[in-house]
Amino acid sequence: MAFVEVVDGSPLVIFISDAKMLQRGLMTTFYKATASSDGFIQKEARRVLASWTYYDVLADMLAEFPSLELYLAGGALRDVLLNNRRPVQDVDLFFAGIEKEAIVGFLQTKGRVEDGPFGSPRWYAPEDTSTYADVIPIRSFHNGLWQCFDIKDVLNQFDFTGNAISLHLRTWDICDPQNSLRDLSARVMRAVRFDFPDEVISPQCPLTRLCVLWFRILHYAAELELTIEPVTKRWLAAHSSYESQASLFARYFFTPNLSGVSAFR
Repeated sequence: MAFVEVVDGSPLVIFISDAKMLQRGLMTTFYKATASSDGFIQKEARRVLASWTYYDVLADMLAEFPSLELYLAGGALRDVLLNNRRPVQDVDLFFAGIEKEAIVGFLQTKGRVEDGPFGSPRWYAPEDTSTYADVIPIRSFHNGLWQCFDIKDVLNQFDFTGNAISLHLRTWDICDPQNSLRDLSARVMRAVRFDFPDEVISPQCPLTRLCVLWFRILHYAAELELTIEPVTKRWLAAHSSYESQASLFARYFFTPNLSGVSAFR
């Protein structure tokens, strides 16, 4: 197998015999493209969002509220960066510029709104509970640390670097304070931080913030085939007792992929 990369204006053909090495090589080229100014991320994000069944709801919301600042972050954008072509079922949106009540009122005309496990509004598409959007006010986003005033504050309190990147859905500007592009290009799982207070995440969910972080890192490292970097791996090993809460995590979130936990036993 081979792929072609243009270096200094000339095509360079690289032959690779291993499929995973090929994927890594393609991701390196993808990273170089996204890091440039050619708008590659924006184009791919537009394509992915347009494929989402309920993208018109986001477009209508932006048209309805001219002062709305709306950012896409989390898994949907991460999968764009990993060149994952999985269908979009849920999106994480952060907003500023208008009141939460205005957003909730608008979304209630387009489907059902209830509190998600972190206490922020979650919009469900009509008659389709598998499709939803978490719509989170930047000013009230709280992960147990400081108050957030802008999208950088939010991303600097995310779980792992691969998720800590955003795209402004009006200007299509990218915000990447935790080097998400770099880590995803190397297929590295790196926690953003470990200093979250070990308190329950919301009145609706009895799991603590650090417990949720533990499961999410292990799950997404396994699902996305990311290599856990050493500092994150040591933290996971030191907190392996959280594994006993797997059934509780599955009740409030999803069944975690714990195939990597055997490395800590």
